[in-house]
Amino acid sequence: MSSHEDTDSPEVVPHIGTLNEGSLHARLKQLYAQPGDQFEVPIGGFVADIARGKQLIEIQTSAFGAMASKLDRLLEEYEILIVHPIAVGTWLERPEKQRRKSPKKGSVADIFD
Repeated sequence: MSSHEDTDSPEVVPHIGTLNEGSLHARLKQLYAQPGDQFEVPIGGFVADIARGKQLIEIQTSAFGAMASKLDRLLEEYEILIVHPIAVGTWLERPEKQRRKSPKKGSVADIFD
């Protein structure tokens, strides 16, 4: 049993952070993973998506506000890489209608929304 599956610790829940993890989040973790990385690691009362020595990698597919206290605490000891995907193109599909490309396009400025 790995350390993040240890249920004796009151802070740790088995598979924490993976039960509600979307496919985009999971795929980005796969893309950023390197041999030796640890996943879903409890650190300082929080859970890091990927831990690589003193670097943590956080995949954030929604707003950044939820990360504020996590960053305040962990930036004292760790370098944190935040991965935030931005869709540069989207396809719209409706039942019984043809698929079409959305006129909305993503850009780097979307990170500030």
